[in-house]
Amino acid sequence: MGRSQLRCVVLMVLSALCLCGPAVMGQEIRATLSGSVTDTSGSVLVGAAVNLLNQDTGVAFTSASNEAGQYRFLFLNPGKYRLSASLAGFKTLERSNIELNVNQSAVVDVTLQIGTQSETVTVTTEATLLESEKADRGVVLDQKNLADLPLNQRNPIMLANIAAGIIHTNSRAST
Repeated sequence: MGRSQLRCVVLMVLSALCLCGPAVMGQEIRATLSGSVTDTSGSVLVGAAVNLLNQDTGVAFTSASNEAGQYRFLFLNPGKYRLSASLAGFKTLERSNIELNVNQSAVVDVTLQIGTQSETVTVTTEATLLESEKADRGVVLDQKNLADLPLNQRNPIMLANIAAGIIHTNSRAST
């Protein structure tokens, strides 16, 4: 291979990387958790300490509710988390096993009860996480569920029908 041919190949590879780079960089796997902190009457609580702990890795994050009573944790790895919120004059609230999936924007609102911070309210029932921040739809399937699904012609597009809110409108047999 001559020097000019090598230069041409290098330029083609660099051009391909420049064109494909933005598409690859646009893929996001991390999740977001946000919500509001209120008291039992529905009034927003400003300055509440909100802590988030990844139960699998032990990585902790801290935030505080803003002037609108809202908090937000960005760029979280998928996994199970424990959320706690506290403010002087209110009982500390803890909620465990909040499962965040790939590219999920979950909303967990917190209601603090009047009391002392030494008292803790532990939420044991799991409410459905709301995704009010984006309109896209998706589903995370584990390996067992994926293996048990009957796929027509092994077409991965058929998996889209499993997600809530997705309706198949094309009547062609090839999809």
